Amino acid sequence: MSPNLFPTLPVLEDLAELVTKTKGRILEGSCLVCVQHLLESTGSLFEACEQLGLLSSDCFVLGKSYSASQEVFDQCIKKGIHVRVNRADGKRAGFEKEFTNYVDRLWIEVRRQLRNKKYKQIIIVDDGGHCIERLPATISRSTSIRAVEQTTSGVRRIASTCPVPVVNVATSAAKSFIEAPLIVDAVLSRLTAHFPPPPSAVGVVGLGRIGASLATILRDKHYQVFAYDDRHHCLPGVTNCRDARELLHRVEYVFGCTGGDVIRPEWVAQIRGEKTLISCSSEDREFRSLLDYVQQEHLDVIRDAKDDLTVKLPESRLRIVRGGYPANFDRQNESVPSRDIQVTRGLLLAGIVQASLLTSGSSPQLLKLDPHAQMFVVEDWLHHLPERQSSYSPELLQHFRDVKWICMQSEGAAVDMPDAFYQAESVRA
Repeated sequence: MSPNLFPTLPVLEDLAELVTKTKGRILEGSCLVCVQHLLESTGSLFEACEQLGLLSSDCFVLGKSYSASQEVFDQCIKKGIHVRVNRADGKRAGFEKEFTNYVDRLWIEVRRQLRNKKYKQIIIVDDGGHCIERLPATISRSTSIRAVEQTTSGVRRIASTCPVPVVNVATSAAKSFIEAPLIVDAVLSRLTAHFPPPPSAVGVVGLGRIGASLATILRDKHYQVFAYDDRHHCLPGVTNCRDARELLHRVEYVFGCTGGDVIRPEWVAQIRGEKTLISCSSEDREFRSLLDYVQQEHLDVIRDAKDDLTVKLPESRLRIVRGGYPANFDRQNESVPSRDIQVTRGLLLAGIVQASLLTSGSSPQLLKLDPHAQMFVVEDWLHHLPERQSSYSPELLQHFRDVKWICMQSEGAAVDMPDAFYQAESVRA
């Protein structure tokens, strides 16, 4: 096993130790094919997989250009991981369109490896559904394939044509309820130098887990919060708008939390004053149509050292934070502090373990992340980071001691997994 080059994260260490004690080195003879953000904690996840028997040379990873840390990339190369990052060609076509070409190249590299080596299984660890969607039929026919998906957009992408068994980390109870405040804290911490003081007016488009958490935190900080959600969700103390257009006119700061387009190009001529647009979703979805319009119309654009774009218009200035990519991804070593995001990495490791233990005849469908595994990861995280308990209501934390509640709040088909496998006491004894 290659030496550790990434931070030791207690939740990953505890989970890997427990799996090794109860099931052995379950990833021996396996191959990992990943689309992931190249962050330190992602490297820690790969090293936890090594503890379970994975060889670094059997790990193939595609990072994303807007989030990849050069230091993490270099460390992955040093470990012998097959790693690459997509590089934009300067012509804007939307992240998805150009990224799929790199996913295809990743699978070509895996196919070359398969000419010389046979694996007992390939486990896809995906962020956005691209890697699962682009799985070549020639590989799926000849090798046992299982997958893990960690984003809601990825689940939507593959839900109707799920080609292999996919462990659904994305809409597990633990990721849905526990991760959101951690992401919001990270986004707001990136904006402190530019964000106005309360009671300034701010807007949130989309009141899913991230959006609702963001709106609640901003409200509690005494901002005037306006919101729009096309499913008509509402929150106490937050002013609902009829549509995103009305919200844009009423605030100076707009947080996009929908996973889809927020602003239509035809609204641009009517915008007045300065507006700051901030994506809290994945990839460049929130302001994609606006960015395409800016390029097509050859509008005057300034890009600063942080990749923020300022678009000069006759009656307004639009500042698009990080060029439309998620605000907390700035190519640093971590998007969320490692001590916090280890809960998400723990859920991914649990998903990889579950995928590895699936029977060979498992149906191609979305599967719940085992609720016992979720309970273990959340309890272990809070055990190591007890100060984080104050970020959640006592009622919610009590729910995470109830396997039935966790199961009900997690999407996907249920799979029987041995509950004793994830008893926290067995690893802390």
